[in-house]
Amino acid sequence: MTTSRIRLVPPTELGHDLLFAQVAPSIRENRIELHPTDPIGGGTECVIDGCPRPQWAPASVLCSTHQDRWKYRGSPPLEDWDPGTALTGPQQLRLSALPIPLRWEIAFGVQRAREVDNPPRLSFAALRNTIATLGDLPISSLLEPDETDWPRSPRRTKYGPAQHSGPSKLTLGFLTFVIDELDRLTGRDGADREYARDTWRLRRIGVAGPAKGWIFDFTGIDQPWFREAVKRFIRWRKDVEHSPSGMHRDLMTLTRLARALTDTAGTDAAPEQFTRPVLDRFLTVLAEDGLTPSGRNMALSSLSRFLSIARQHDWLDGVPARTILYSEDSPARTPLPPRALPEFVMAQLEDPTNLDKLTDPRWRLLFPLLMQTGLRINDALHLPQDCLVHDHQKAPYLRYYNRKMKREALVPISDELAAAINAQITHVRDHYSTRAILFPRTRNNRDGTQVIGGSVISTTLQQWVADCGIRDERGEPVHVTAHQFRHTLGTRLINNDVPQEVVRKILDHTSTEMTAHYARLHDTTVRDHWERARKVDIHGHTVPITDDSPLADAAWTKHHLARATMALPNGYCGLPLQQSCPHSNACLTCAVFITTPEFLPQHREQLEMTRGIIERARQRGQLRLVEMNTRTADNLTAIITSLENKPDTDPQASS
Repeated sequence: MTTSRIRLVPPTELGHDLLFAQVAPSIRENRIELHPTDPIGGGTECVIDGCPRPQWAPASVLCSTHQDRWKYRGSPPLEDWDPGTALTGPQQLRLSALPIPLRWEIAFGVQRAREVDNPPRLSFAALRNTIATLGDLPISSLLEPDETDWPRSPRRTKYGPAQHSGPSKLTLGFLTFVIDELDRLTGRDGADREYARDTWRLRRIGVAGPAKGWIFDFTGIDQPWFREAVKRFIRWRKDVEHSPSGMHRDLMTLTRLARALTDTAGTDAAPEQFTRPVLDRFLTVLAEDGLTPSGRNMALSSLSRFLSIARQHDWLDGVPARTILYSEDSPARTPLPPRALPEFVMAQLEDPTNLDKLTDPRWRLLFPLLMQTGLRINDALHLPQDCLVHDHQKAPYLRYYNRKMKREALVPISDELAAAINAQITHVRDHYSTRAILFPRTRNNRDGTQVIGGSVISTTLQQWVADCGIRDERGEPVHVTAHQFRHTLGTRLINNDVPQEVVRKILDHTSTEMTAHYARLHDTTVRDHWERARKVDIHGHTVPITDDSPLADAAWTKHHLARATMALPNGYCGLPLQQSCPHSNACLTCAVFITTPEFLPQHREQLEMTRGIIERARQRGQLRLVEMNTRTADNLTAIITSLENKPDTDPQASS
């Protein structure tokens, strides 16, 4: 492998000695030499034989020089094109248009990208465009403006002609990486330094995933004492592992509260002036901002939690104790409209022909998984490799971490889905590492531990729906979100007469009120009856699934789900609902058949009928028929004996 070098002319001023010392050993001229192996500016090799340079961009197969030659010749078919004189030497990127120290900062960032484990990855075209755009901006260092002033999207920037001449060509991921490395070099990194700022960059306080590029802006809170209390509260929320979106919602609520405080008592309001009229004004602000009743309830919940925690930690010293919210302050809760997808739409989404259009194995697994399990998308995207468990009957379950409720949960799945998960586990282990998650991000993710962004999932889902031409019953295009699969599963279960308590267990809701969003009904759970009943199999043995383990809870959920739709005249089928039965009307010889004392009359009646069949078969010499029915009669005898001999005090009845 050819070693890449950074070659730059030393600066004439020595105000950046530390930075200069980092890149000085390989400095020669005003350019960077890049090879295909470089994460920044590198990539797949040019397709021209003998060319040592990386491809110009992901959509191109030629290096920048060959790309220019090819276009100059009218972009002929590559197989008919003569590339001319062979190129020698690596790809070069000139930095002379950048002022010092910006020139050294970019060089240092490229050098650090070659040294870290998970570097940002950038094509040569993107890197060159970024450097060209930086040269047009009125700055001499990346640290000169506050990072929060950099454009947050291609059409937002405070700097230079890009403000008027179309989308910015800055690659912000690379620039923030360089800024972080420069701060580490100068000792200005660390979460405590970030917490001291009035604008937090979430990546600096350890928030990864889709929210990594977010900022928390506290500058909208005028009162210094109140701003400090809010910052402490949001930091506490981070420490107790609250979600980034939840913290952002809290911050928006408390910023509105600060606005109400300013409207009522002014920007220099003291803690003693934070009284009930401020809360009254806050309620008006929520209405003025157009929040729905549900949105206002969420805001009031955030505020109530803030007041409680802030008083526990003495962050609101001087605020009157009677400044509190009352239950009457909350608007009436209105039932949420149904958000399940119509069966007409789901039939199209579940069509194997449409599913086969998902060529990426991640999406081919992820979308059916969401449909069948009802997982929240964030929980699914964080699934680890050890997410499969089996019960004593070898039935598979998906084990996941409920990030909203902060607990582990289990949900029964089909053998087909378990096989697909196993295939994906093998894939990520072979292509990433043993620590890789089930659905890893493809870029800048060497060990496979980085999560795919939610926007990527949304875009992919919408593109797939469009490609399949999914329509509603009126022939109109439909808009589908990943979370609708969860609502759809809940609605389907309720419509199939699955008790609400079972639906709650499957969806891992904390309360029945959450499940009622799908159900709109109340149902009496039969859990106690299930645990107290003595369940026996075809041999009369007790089925051991009533312990207190999470797997036992999941096994009961699986059984109850099957019981609601697979009841037999003399018991229940213990086979998972997603499996097809290999037996033909032969439950009394099936290993997964389960029954309870309530079916004793049916068992006695069937035993008498079976004995009659055996006797008549013997008289006719039908030995095979005698053999088959004798086994059934033996099993019935064992079942009846076991159920009739049930002790008065069953240990399971007190569990």
